[in-house]
Amino acid sequence: MQPFICEYGDNPISQQDYQAPIMELTTAPTNKPTRFSLQNRRLRSSSSVGIASSSRFRLAREDPILSCGINTLTSLYHRTTPSRTHVKPHLSSTSYQSTLSWSPPGTLEATKHSTKTLIESSLQESLQYSISGYSSHSASYHPQNIKVNKPNDQASRWSSSAHDQSQYITLRLEKPAVLRSILFGKFHRDHVCNLKEFKIFGGLDPNDLTELLHHKLKNDAVPETFELRYSHDELVFPVQYIKIAPLSTFGTNFNYSIWYIELNGVQEESIVSRIRKEFENYKETETIRLCLKHLRQRNLMDVFHVLKSRTNVELEHPLLSELHQYLVQDGNFEAAEQILIQANSSNIFELFSTHADYRPTWKRINVTNQEKNIPCPRGGHQMCIDEKEGKIYLLGGWSGKCDMSDFWYYNIRENRWHLLSFNTKRDGGPGPRSCHKICFDPVTKSIFVLGQYSEGQQESADSNIKPDFYRYFIDFNLWKKISTDTSKEGGPDLVYDQQMCINSMAGVLYVFGGRATSIDSISHHYSGLFSYEITANKWTLLRRDNDTMSPLSAERLPQSHNQPVNRMPLKSRVGHSMVMDTMHQKLFIFAGQRLKEHLSDLHTYSIEHDRVTQITQDYSKDSGPEPGFMQRATVDVNRQEIYVLSGSVSSQSNSAVESKLWVYNMRANQWKKVYQSETSDIVETWNKKLVIEPSPRFAHQFVYDNTTKVHYLFGGNPGGPEGSTERLGDFWELRLTKIGPEDVFRRCVFMTRVHKLQELCNVASDQHNQNNKHPNTNASINNETCNDTLYALDYLRTHVQPLVNHGDKEEVRLFRELCTKLLFAEKILPGERESNEELHENHFSDDLYSSRSQLFANLLEYFPCRMKEPLGNLASLSGFGWK
Repeated sequence: MQPFICEYGDNPISQQDYQAPIMELTTAPTNKPTRFSLQNRRLRSSSSVGIASSSRFRLAREDPILSCGINTLTSLYHRTTPSRTHVKPHLSSTSYQSTLSWSPPGTLEATKHSTKTLIESSLQESLQYSISGYSSHSASYHPQNIKVNKPNDQASRWSSSAHDQSQYITLRLEKPAVLRSILFGKFHRDHVCNLKEFKIFGGLDPNDLTELLHHKLKNDAVPETFELRYSHDELVFPVQYIKIAPLSTFGTNFNYSIWYIELNGVQEESIVSRIRKEFENYKETETIRLCLKHLRQRNLMDVFHVLKSRTNVELEHPLLSELHQYLVQDGNFEAAEQILIQANSSNIFELFSTHADYRPTWKRINVTNQEKNIPCPRGGHQMCIDEKEGKIYLLGGWSGKCDMSDFWYYNIRENRWHLLSFNTKRDGGPGPRSCHKICFDPVTKSIFVLGQYSEGQQESADSNIKPDFYRYFIDFNLWKKISTDTSKEGGPDLVYDQQMCINSMAGVLYVFGGRATSIDSISHHYSGLFSYEITANKWTLLRRDNDTMSPLSAERLPQSHNQPVNRMPLKSRVGHSMVMDTMHQKLFIFAGQRLKEHLSDLHTYSIEHDRVTQITQDYSKDSGPEPGFMQRATVDVNRQEIYVLSGSVSSQSNSAVESKLWVYNMRANQWKKVYQSETSDIVETWNKKLVIEPSPRFAHQFVYDNTTKVHYLFGGNPGGPEGSTERLGDFWELRLTKIGPEDVFRRCVFMTRVHKLQELCNVASDQHNQNNKHPNTNASINNETCNDTLYALDYLRTHVQPLVNHGDKEEVRLFRELCTKLLFAEKILPGERESNEELHENHFSDDLYSSRSQLFANLLEYFPCRMKEPLGNLASLSGFGWK
């Protein structure tokens, strides 16, 4: 077994150190007093009375929740009795190597993947349906109208008679099928009654439906198709009833209208029959497992073993069953630690570590420069990073009073700013500017500069403000003006708040969005998506604002092609984010502002296929960030993660400046918030938290070092009163770390030992209370009480204290609390006695069983889901915990 070192404070602990105390206790010499062995203590014998379950069949029959489960089982057995061959996994050490792929017998894990593959490869067909039910309809707008597609007929639709969230339509398929997609047909133009937001549910029983989709429609004439959820944990499930639940319309307080619905999926009888059989078998097995879980939670172990033996269904992986036996049933904490050691050596905790939440750590950077030799406070500036050389470059920005043209770099290793130019215009570079974009090319070691903020009136008064384009060669400290006017060379007009990123291996820049400046400052013109080939010095327009294809692709379509092309338009905006996934050759574009609308959509642009794909229309509905603009985003391609530091966000009531950090997992299409400032009061944040974390801001800059996995934040606008010239000049680094598998192991052992110590404390406390009630007790009993306390203190010092993570406030607090309780002989766990005569042994044992069960549940959090008991409980039997 490889040694594991875990350092906290001045106490390095190895895995051998975990084992040494265990061996000491289990191999104690026979002449050692039995009071030092937990197995021989009164704690052990008294707990075993209640934990070694007595006959409780009568209690099982009287349990209404369990009765519900048994009735469900009976129903399932009558409906279907699929044959199964169950094989109990061996408990040998080799079985632990395959724990991550283990599944309970009866779940048909081996066939689930093949079934889903079969569905994905099967030909979809249009599914015939009838109207099974509806909430209401107005006038002649009956639900039957949605079965016919008449986009030019205003009467051909279903319209509810009310505008509330109790409205619905339920469809019934002719026979069960695997539903793959739904198509919404539309009126030939936009309409105030058009459905905007909706949910779709499906299932075999109209009273037991699962959510399949939550999405939004566009208010246009283009039909929209949505993929539907048809599997859970690789298990494909059939449906026969589909419920459409409207949530909002485009016109306020207008009744809901649906014009046409088309359903598509797989209905081949042999495939659906197989899927339905597997689904019923899954429900049966899950019902049994939930019954087993309930019985064990209630300590009805006699009934538990009978049901387990008769059905051959395993509640969980045998490793966890062993852990429960040692920990909860036997109170053998040393044997439980051996199970944890086996789990750690089999890398079982790796999965939890991989999916654990990030822990953010902010640190203000205090540079070694003299006070005046650093960049002044600003917003709307630009930064980029040379990861290989460890340098961060900063150009321009708005000081609160004027645009600047200074040029700096920060040397990470030296912790020092260096001024490259006080005025880049004098050195042949760009003039003063803000809201521009810069991009670093690691191949040619050069920086590209494009765009700047310019009011329309300013442009008309100063004809020299043109859409220029610059390049800075780092090795030669040399500026080159690539273009005086990119709009004349096929590139963008003069823009600001656009986004620019680079595919350095291909030598191509990509520029998207931004507001195009015009003489008429009231008008809003937005720039499209462009590519710039560095070597060829060539601009290409890939998408105009809201176009569905590039101009070049449109020209290649045959003149006879008059059918609408089902492609996703790309809506231009300002203050958005765009990052490059070089691994898959995709641009990720999200958020921003267009006119007065704050956006929360997410699109990808495939460079290889010249195709835009909408990942989500509103990620705020999928537990993502609020709609907003001027947030800053970085990407880690290897981790397939995007990091977003919020700027100005919009809610239904107002706009605000917030400080939140989100991580978007590109593989899982999942958002997770990992940081949020504890206060939204800006003044309070500045005064109280300035040295701990940065205050909320927008128009800041945020860059990422992929080598060291560190973010750097500089400057920004704090969002003060309108017209305020206040800008920020603070400099921060952010490290995102996750708990490692070794620390997970340490934490599990720590939790186990803390619980054992708590039980030892209760033993000492009980004996101490007995002595106080009977002061004339002989000296040998008083001596035993003293030894109980001394043993607990010794265990705390030798087994618990070395494992405390002194950087974890909760662990430190718990450790101090244990010390205090032990010194004052106070009880810690439930089951405190008012009088020994009034306490029944079973009551005390049930409390102890409950507290140990809670410890077991806490340890389960670190094990993979496939190894654990099922989610949910018998009270929610019909949903199986995955609705």
